[in-house]
Amino acid sequence: MQQNIKLTDFQIDILKEVGSICSCWAITGLSQLTDKKIKLEMMPRFQIVPASGISQLIRNLSMVSKWFVGIRSRILGGVKGNILIIFSGESAFAFMNIFSSEVKDKESFTIEGISFIKEAGLIIICSFLQALSRFSDLVIFPSIPDLVNGNVEVVSNFVIKGLSRESLEVISMETVFVAEERKIKGSFLLIMEEKSIRTILEIAEKYLNYKPTI
Repeated sequence: MQQNIKLTDFQIDILKEVGSICSCWAITGLSQLTDKKIKLEMMPRFQIVPASGISQLIRNLSMVSKWFVGIRSRILGGVKGNILIIFSGESAFAFMNIFSSEVKDKESFTIEGISFIKEAGLIIICSFLQALSRFSDLVIFPSIPDLVNGNVEVVSNFVIKGLSRESLEVISMETVFVAEERKIKGSFLLIMEEKSIRTILEIAEKYLNYKPTI
């Protein structure tokens, strides 16, 4: 039976710092994209679960919604995995409305809305991977994002596409977007093989503990 990764306090601090840096960098891009003041809060609370727990993480976003929207990018470079930013259907339309108040129909996407949510998602994903790369000293970059929408099973199967389910671990961080006094809740999922997660955290620990001799 697969065992979840057990993080040290120092490794938890590393992930919190990566999330904090990601928020700072992404705010600039999102504010320029929307021409509005945007805040992005990546909560220090996070969970690590095996791939079998992805469905429940998605359900936890909304106890009412049966429809979800996600922006997924593959992680390329020094490690392999996927990143997903996921919203309930209602939150996805609220997120698109930050960019355009013309998004009124809650049953279908507009071309403008799809373009925005993918571009905004890529800004956040790039910011996170750049911060992760900075701490791990690995070359890490995202693929062009894909948009997925549907029920829990559809999104869960799509997000792990191309990866070996048996060896995956999922790091989940609650994400809140604040624009014009509206709070929009989502979730940020980092899906990687256990080996890749351990590699990143171990290199980051060595990097942060390194003290050059004089």
